[in-house]
Amino acid sequence: MKTNLFKLLLQFIALLVLIACNRVGESGQKPIEGGEYIETPIEDGQDLSDTIGESTSATSVVKPTQKIHIFIENSGSMNGYINSASDFQMAIGRAIQLMKYQYGDDNIKTYYINTKISQTICPEGTDLYLFVQQMLQKTQFTKSGNTSSTDLNQVVKNVLDSVDSNNTAILISDFIYSLPSTSGVTESLLYGCQNLTMSAFLNKTKVLHNGVSLATSLVQLYSSFNGHYWHWQKPTGNQYVNLVCSRPYYMCIIGTDENVKCFNNNIETSSLRGYKNQFTISNKDVSKTAYSVFDTKYKKGSYRHQNSNSIHAISNVKKNSKGEFELGIGINLSDFTMSESDKLDLSNYHVERGNYQIVRVEKIDSLTITNPTDKNLVERNKITHAIILKCTGFPNDISISIKRKLPIWIKETSSIDDRNIAGDNNEQRKTFGLAYFVEGISDAYNYLAQNKQNYMTINIKVTN
Repeated sequence: MKTNLFKLLLQFIALLVLIACNRVGESGQKPIEGGEYIETPIEDGQDLSDTIGESTSATSVVKPTQKIHIFIENSGSMNGYINSASDFQMAIGRAIQLMKYQYGDDNIKTYYINTKISQTICPEGTDLYLFVQQMLQKTQFTKSGNTSSTDLNQVVKNVLDSVDSNNTAILISDFIYSLPSTSGVTESLLYGCQNLTMSAFLNKTKVLHNGVSLATSLVQLYSSFNGHYWHWQKPTGNQYVNLVCSRPYYMCIIGTDENVKCFNNNIETSSLRGYKNQFTISNKDVSKTAYSVFDTKYKKGSYRHQNSNSIHAISNVKKNSKGEFELGIGINLSDFTMSESDKLDLSNYHVERGNYQIVRVEKIDSLTITNPTDKNLVERNKITHAIILKCTGFPNDISISIKRKLPIWIKETSSIDDRNIAGDNNEQRKTFGLAYFVEGISDAYNYLAQNKQNYMTINIKVTN
């Protein structure tokens, strides 16, 4: 009798194992190849947010609401970054460590992307950082999907499919445009690509819920490069040049305004190896941003005001004994997706009306505010930055705009002709078509914005 019971128990266990194996087989995952990674092709139009399942780890903590999809382009033009301990590999590794801390391993999914998307699934028990380092080895990097060539706009469209209120995408790429023709005027061909980029971002805004704003943050990094390069007239085939130099590449973070702002606040991209620049744009309306003249801070000369909560008008204006008149205007830039360096860049501010010159823009340290009225102004208006103005004539009304503009580094590192890159050190540090790509994104956001030229305008009434 005991023997029969024992046999029945063994049969029952075998049945459970069989069911479990069938469930694994139905998941669509391929077996681990050589113990390195699992790769699953993603079908066109598949909602990538579906690839994020519930964790089965007993040690899992509560997941944050935001999930991160990391797409690493592995076309032929990217192979030159995959060499022994390049800055490219080290920067991505550090970024992974920072994102692991902020979002948790279970909320980070990785993919190769070229003409198709292939999800690379980190095996259970494998550290995500070590897994991604394996992804960046030539043995894996050069064999997944069609690596011969890519269409940047199609890559961007595929990446945008993964973005919604809970999912943020990061595309790591050299962002080199592939032109639709190898003859003609490059500017005209690039402008056509720019329009396609604009269309991709405009179409994405249609599928987001009403009131949800889209944002994009472009991080420029440099790394050693040792590999093949195809110029715009010879984008494929054997007519390439071999480059051994420092080359730019990019991390492009795309998500809702709130999620991109959260990413920028939590992930210190400036700490990444090879970091050079960052530019963030959004279609969020910030025209109603709070601002106020300070009561005493930055003040030279004298003036009065009626409101202690938000000062938009001053009176009885007088210069000091040296003939100077200066004042500071505090503003809450926390909802602006501009990088911190852009917020401090004077070229992003313009005096539209008034005899004034902007001396500097600085970040506010609330601990240095001693005047009680100023303390109240900072707290009530959530002021983060101060614009300091110097009067250059008779004090009159003030009007200052915060401009919608591309930073100068984008145009300085953009190329429209890369045919002589092998012998031109300056050209080697540029990206073919970069300005057109970024302008395509900016065009989409500006089209949706109420004010096409400015984020907002600050107006201060001045009377004597």
